[in-house]
Amino acid sequence: QGHAKDTALEHALSSITSSAVELIEGVDFADMLVMHEGEARSVAPTAPLAVELDMVQLHHQQGPCLDAAINETVIISTD
Repeated sequence: QGHAKDTALEHALSSITSSAVELIEGVDFADMLVMHEGEARSVAPTAPLAVELDMVQLHHQQGPCLDAAINETVIISTD
């Protein structure tokens, strides 16, 4: 049952990131940086570059996605 839950969650998250790329003008790729038990993980990426950008933020311990994941806040960028 746990595996089915994980699969359903992965599908839901992939639907969200895919929809973001499809529906939001100017969005070329998307993913989610999720914190779980103190570990950050990139999930549901639509392109490898999204994961690479998360890894850069994790390496430098700073960046908008990492800030949002750690502080559970919304980050808005006009870019």
